[in-house]
Amino acid sequence: MVVSGSCKGGRPHEIGIGPPTTPNKEQRLQRLNKARPPQGSGFCIETVEGFAIGNSAIMSRCFPYPPPGYEKKEKHKEKKHKKENRDTEKREGKTGRDKDRMKDKHKEKKNRREKHKGKKKEEDRDKVTINPCCLFLTTALLIPCVGSSRNGRAEESREEKQLPSRLTMLGHREVAFLPLLLLLCFFSSLAAKGGSFARLGINYGTLGDDLPSAARSVALLRSLGAGAVKIYDANPAILRALAGTRLRVSIMVPNEIIPSLGTNASLADAWVAAYLTPFYPAVRVRYLLVGNEILSDTSLANSTWPFLVPAMVNIHRALIARSIRDVKVSTTFAMDALGTSFPPSSGAFRSDIAEPVIRPLLRFLHKTRSYYFVDAYPYLAWASSPSSIRLDYALFTANSSFNYFDPGSKLTYTNLLDQMLDAVAAAMGRLGFGDVRMAVAETGWPNAADLDQIGANVHNAATYNRNLVQRMAARPATGTPARPGVLMPVFIFSLYNENQKPGPGTERHWGLLYPLGKMAYEVDLSGRRPLASYAPLPPPENNEPYKGRIWCVFGGGRRAVSNVTAVGAALAYACGQGNGTCDAIRPGGRCHKPNTLVSHATYAFNSYWQQFRRAGATCFFDGLALQTKTDPSYGSCKYPSLAN
Repeated sequence: MVVSGSCKGGRPHEIGIGPPTTPNKEQRLQRLNKARPPQGSGFCIETVEGFAIGNSAIMSRCFPYPPPGYEKKEKHKEKKHKKENRDTEKREGKTGRDKDRMKDKHKEKKNRREKHKGKKKEEDRDKVTINPCCLFLTTALLIPCVGSSRNGRAEESREEKQLPSRLTMLGHREVAFLPLLLLLCFFSSLAAKGGSFARLGINYGTLGDDLPSAARSVALLRSLGAGAVKIYDANPAILRALAGTRLRVSIMVPNEIIPSLGTNASLADAWVAAYLTPFYPAVRVRYLLVGNEILSDTSLANSTWPFLVPAMVNIHRALIARSIRDVKVSTTFAMDALGTSFPPSSGAFRSDIAEPVIRPLLRFLHKTRSYYFVDAYPYLAWASSPSSIRLDYALFTANSSFNYFDPGSKLTYTNLLDQMLDAVAAAMGRLGFGDVRMAVAETGWPNAADLDQIGANVHNAATYNRNLVQRMAARPATGTPARPGVLMPVFIFSLYNENQKPGPGTERHWGLLYPLGKMAYEVDLSGRRPLASYAPLPPPENNEPYKGRIWCVFGGGRRAVSNVTAVGAALAYACGQGNGTCDAIRPGGRCHKPNTLVSHATYAFNSYWQQFRRAGATCFFDGLALQTKTDPSYGSCKYPSLAN
């Protein structure tokens, strides 16, 4: 039998010797536990003496703890480890200074992460629509609010279970008003749904030879308070300038490549790879718009129209293949896509496009939850019929006595833009897709025009765009009479006056800014600035049609005069049109002298324009001509002119 004991006096001693048989594992553990000394007095180990087969002896031996010399050995080990650590640090170059540098680097990285988190939180705040009613109910009763969440869906409150106890704390009078408050919360929450475009966007065109750089333009966009921008092609310089900004971006796919994209899915994939993926997600692209107003050009009916929806489908598939799911695909149409637009409830698409183009397009938009983008210009509607449409109705300034009542829908309209948008909504509903969302790709008002155009001035442009901003920034959202409370993306046309755009003078004067970056008039696109805070506007100059005589003369300036080739080409074009257009400037003609390029160009431009202006000809000639009230005739040389 083994007799157990404990260590005494710090010296090992034999506790006992057992019989010449080897105990099993459990027996050894029991003996060892019995022989364990009190804590701090030492430790015991069990040894096997003898090792002769069948004649081994088990011994428990105790040792003092810590053993003699232990502290000295530990100090030596610690000293050795410190020396090894110093050697390692020297080898790896991690001196004390390097350590500080590494700490600074980690600190800097941490600060960058925190800054990024703060920026992300700020972005999220922009997306959240605060519902005052829900805020009250949440504070008072902890009721989860529909529409208060970022994605517009109801979020379940963690304290929802406390609602009964909270209700018991309220008096009978307060509880009686709860159904009304909940109803108000529900409807105002519906108004909060619809999209994350908290601010208006701007169309950024580049058809000018005197425009600021892309980086400067992006800075100007942000200074105007814009929340989004639409560009007319995937311009790499502009996309690089937009990288890292909070601006939401829409990119247009050129009209001329639509047939290729519609017939070849690999080309659509290649386009996405070349023009989107290098910049995404650093650039916050939200829309790819395939084509620009292609249904307005009937010459494209056979070559392009049939391939529009297939091209959109292929672009969409290319995005999904790259797991890009937050970029919507659509296209833009002008109001002339409608065959009927008045009254709004009678809105219908043109018969030549309704079934072959519009129906499959709406099916695609419905399936992908994208938007129908429309270019809606109240100015164009008013200017084409100023005697039938009031100017203040187009500018959002009409009083209630001039509202329009739609007998079909029984809805009342206070402005022309709502009337136009609801006509599009009715047209979509007529085809069975009344739930497709809408966006305004272009809207605005020109700040100047040719002499024969009406109502394009700084006063009207500022009035329209300021009122538009206030209307779109309102919360809860105003929507339209047919779609009340619905938010929609809206892009104002345009950032700059672009001097190289062809067509009448208004085409070159839609900008919020002049080419060098100076504001045409003050406007805050964020909607925070009250209308009353703006300085008085100059009075409108051309709200009534000009009824005098107008001439079209050379006006290209020094740069155009030096470009003899361009002036000569424009002169040759004008003289090649019509009958006897340039007879007066031929040798021996009454206007041949002075025999200069500018003098002959002036006569040719005017002669051509007077003949063809009624057929849509413009006084532009690639920026070389302009209109004037001053008669350029001299001596026997008489310039023809028709009264406006």
